Amino acid sequence: MPNPLTQVSDALWTMLEANSGFADLVKAGNRIKYNNRAPEKAASQAGDYPRVRIREHIGECNLHRTSNSVSLSKQYHVQIATGEQAFDSLHDVEWEVLRAFADWEPTLEALEWDEDESKFVKRCDLLTSQAALDDTSENKRIRGWSTVWIGEVEMWFQNLTLKP
Repeated sequence: MPNPLTQVSDALWTMLEANSGFADLVKAGNRIKYNNRAPEKAASQAGDYPRVRIREHIGECNLHRTSNSVSLSKQYHVQIATGEQAFDSLHDVEWEVLRAFADWEPTLEALEWDEDESKFVKRCDLLTSQAALDDTSENKRIRGWSTVWIGEVEMWFQNLTLKP
């Protein structure tokens, strides 16, 4: 079984791809997963949209959360780039992301680390959503809407099980 960080990342993608509405809107080749050396294309064309990727950002670790546990919080950014200026292009994908993550708390909280078979996800929060028109870093010079949904996942581990 993969390490807990990979489990969380994989679970987010599993939830998205299990939603047929999301799968119908975002072609498999436009789901940017960072599980190989170069998942992103150097240049994009209209057929490369909508594009969705999950990036990991700010992490906060507390090695002494309690006398016997460590906590780690990570932010996961679900980034959507539409390549279109119509609101519907953005709203359709956003809606399916929302639907896919409707049960994200129980899904993530059910994950277990095989080291001690403990459930390690303790908290999931949707922090914010930001939309922008013509964000060149997201749309690679193709005009259109993009948005970022930011969620945070807090994980806890027993001190003894972390030691190699």
